[in-house]
Amino acid sequence: YRCDWSSDVCSSDLPAKDMVDDDQLFEIDRWALEACNKLTATMRDAYEHYDFSRAYHALYNFCVIDMSNFYMDVIKDRLYCADDHARRCAQTALYRILVDFTKLLAPILCFTSQEIWSYIPKLDGMKDYVVFEQMPEAKAAADEAFEAKWDRIMANRDDDSKFKRRSQQWFGKIDKDGFAHRSWMKNQGHPNDLFDGRPVIGICNTWSELNPCNAHFREIADF
Repeated sequence: YRCDWSSDVCSSDLPAKDMVDDDQLFEIDRWALEACNKLTATMRDAYEHYDFSRAYHALYNFCVIDMSNFYMDVIKDRLYCADDHARRCAQTALYRILVDFTKLLAPILCFTSQEIWSYIPKLDGMKDYVVFEQMPEAKAAADEAFEAKWDRIMANRDDDSKFKRRSQQWFGKIDKDGFAHRSWMKNQGHPNDLFDGRPVIGICNTWSELNPCNAHFREIADF
């Protein structure tokens, strides 16, 4: 296997002097750190009660839902195409998440976690073996306004995903003949009557592709 987080973060060889302070991070980076903080609280409680099934499901959902399906998809352009400060903000959040995540993983996947740990650039005080590290501590939760704002963003994103799945049913799979948006399909030579009686919804793959149909996201997120 290859750990995508490890390769993305560690390929930058992020030194301590390039870490970005919390108040300089993008808001979505702070959301990702808060998601990791919630994971830490859940994992510590699960471990203390020997509830390893709960611990596993928390880790799995964090990787798939919070990180892969949302955060990593949003920041991928920033990691490779943005200016230095924007890239460092994303890398700082990824580094901090990866460190805590690997520590939380160690009790149930010790060899996997150590392999990840061996590729993480070490800051002062970090040990060579993850099992000798202290487990991360959960911090105070973010303020209610911050959480409510991001709950709305995630709800809107879920709604867009539902529309996208419905549109795929109408127009077929996402391939060269499939659904993208009205202008793309018309440029591909599809006849106008294909759209009769069917709403056409524009879905962007990355936040850099935001168009007027999705501008409400930018208003809510204020990135």
